[in-house]
Amino acid sequence: MNGIQQITTGGGGAPLYTPDPNYPNVVATAMAFHFCNVEIDGGLLHFRFLKSDSTMLDEFTIDNVTDIKSSPAPAALDEFVLYPAYPNPFNPTTNIEFSIPKSGFVTLKVYNILGEEVATLVSKKLTAGKYKYDWDAGRLASGVYLYRIQSGDYFDVKKMILLR
Repeated sequence: MNGIQQITTGGGGAPLYTPDPNYPNVVATAMAFHFCNVEIDGGLLHFRFLKSDSTMLDEFTIDNVTDIKSSPAPAALDEFVLYPAYPNPFNPTTNIEFSIPKSGFVTLKVYNILGEEVATLVSKKLTAGKYKYDWDAGRLASGVYLYRIQSGDYFDVKKMILLR
């Protein structure tokens, strides 16, 4: 609109609803769990919208983009954070990230909905920082899984969904 591209994608886990293709300025709609991959190549921004099984929903490129700048370095980590898994829903791999503000023994485990441990991704002393682990659930059934981090007195649990 007025030379400005706007992309609305995802709903933060909200239920899917039928989009109204007649809404002003709507070019395309799709009702599907998905994620968006953005690649920057010089002055090009290439967008790919992928279903959780990595099949393509849509893609397009915006060219002649100017003023693409690197993000500033993140502020010092001063708290524990367990980030949402990405992608989520996923098939069969997802990324789990977390930040820890101080060195300590850390465990990161995955459980099925019955509370049974299905994977241990981390079980060791780590220094302060941000960490990312890939989890391959290729041998597991579709369903809801929980991932739990613990370091000292801190713990957090989040949900992810494996869709086949």
